[in-house]
Amino acid sequence: MEIKKGVQKKMTFIERPHENEKTRALVYVSKLLEEARFCCKVLNKE
Repeated sequence: MEIKKGVQKKMTFIERPHENEKTRALVYVSKLLEEARFCCKVLNKE
């Protein structure tokens, strides 16, 4: 029974993967935007 409880805890922990994916996507997109802004600034200076 203890093993099943551990599995249930893992399942409840992995119940919200979509939120993690959303935050990861937002962080990734924000990094891309920052890099794009930096590249635009460098290109505009040249």
